[in-house]
Amino acid sequence: MSDSDLTTALARLLSDPDLRAAFRQDRKQAAAQLALHSVDLDTFLGLDEAAIDEQALGLLDKRFHEVSRLIPQTMRGIGDRCRPIFRNYASRHWPTGHRRHLIDAIEFCRHLRERGPWTVFRSEVNWLRFVVYQRRLSIHFVPNIMINGKPRRGVQILYRNRFGRACQLFLFLNI
Repeated sequence: MSDSDLTTALARLLSDPDLRAAFRQDRKQAAAQLALHSVDLDTFLGLDEAAIDEQALGLLDKRFHEVSRLIPQTMRGIGDRCRPIFRNYASRHWPTGHRRHLIDAIEFCRHLRERGPWTVFRSEVNWLRFVVYQRRLSIHFVPNIMINGKPRRGVQILYRNRFGRACQLFLFLNI
């Protein structure tokens, strides 16, 4: 690994709970693990553990807020348990790039399906994948489209209009 500057080292420290644990146990070893520039070593060694933990928690909460906006029905279905479940997921997964919130929401839904009895609203995941992978048309059977507060079975049609904007339609039986 090439030498890290303080900003890069701090970003890794905030996003990696194992590295924060190593930092609490032996700061010099954590600095060596990061291959920190020698000019930044004193500043790194003087970082406040509590402030680091608080900032890391703040970043997780910001991610939680962004993902909650993208999959509101899924989050609402989980209820009060959602934040701790998300923190558990997010401490081990840290997407990057300009579509990171979309990818984070998709991966969190995958985490939910793999590890729990929670209902993941397929229409939300279908929409996110459609946007991320920039598809032109996608059609899905969805067992739980929420219509007037009630889950309905139906078909979700995702498409791009003539301006390239992502759109969706739902077809369902009202019986």
